[in-house]
Amino acid sequence: MRQLSKLFLRAFCVLMPTTAARWIGRRMMTPYGVPSVKAFPKAEVTRTRVPYAHGWLFVRVWGEGPPVLLVHGWGGKGENLGAVVDPLVEAGFRVVAYDAPAHGESSGERTSMIECAGAALQICGRFGPFHGVIAHSFGAPTAALAASHGLESERFVFLGAPLSVMDLMIDMAVSLGATRHACELMVRGFETRLRFRRDELRTDRLVERISAPILVVHDRQDKMVPMNNGAAIAAAAPSGSLLETNGLGHRGVLTDPDVVSAVVAFVLEEAPIEDCVMSV
Repeated sequence: MRQLSKLFLRAFCVLMPTTAARWIGRRMMTPYGVPSVKAFPKAEVTRTRVPYAHGWLFVRVWGEGPPVLLVHGWGGKGENLGAVVDPLVEAGFRVVAYDAPAHGESSGERTSMIECAGAALQICGRFGPFHGVIAHSFGAPTAALAASHGLESERFVFLGAPLSVMDLMIDMAVSLGATRHACELMVRGFETRLRFRRDELRTDRLVERISAPILVVHDRQDKMVPMNNGAAIAAAAPSGSLLETNGLGHRGVLTDPDVVSAVVAFVLEEAPIEDCVMSV
């Protein structure tokens, strides 16, 4: 059945490339559900919501003290980064996690990196400036884009971050059967409608403007976002460092105890982490 779907999409792209590009674009802007990351904080949570665009952003808050923001990946939700909540709360921080537009309990059916960055700025206006921002996957370039437009944080942590959301989107569409030509038409359509150039959204370009320390955590066995993406982002950041893991994959970095300890230590502004490899 999957192979038949790929053949149908490829034929669609060949026969009607412009129409196919629009269809693929709508699909790529519709968040799909990803496997839940099971990390349930013991700290007491407060649930609230913040108005945004035509609806709401749903927010969870734990603890008191300087705020730390959690930014989830595509198809996820704020509590996916829950493994860091309890150690941060115990260290005296207030942890803020929100569901991005069209994700989790927040409003919307489709969204984009630009809209998600706007949501992060809205959350910053309500709860920031932040002591730290911890972002996973798609959430990393989202946070970097928001930072280039006013989101303030003393430290950033990016886990499994893609170098280019546009390139990742094209790769995903091709894996479903789309042609490269139709995917390029899709990206050009995004650029026209949302008024941006794809290079503007590259994570390495965005972090060049962030002077705050950035810890990039990436796993060698990440099959969704290759390891060289994280290395390039860390190298581009003025104060970037790379923590390389082995055997955790794209989502395992969210719950591994050693990674959680390293991330929390970095947010606590303990000794800076030099480039290293963490084998598990």
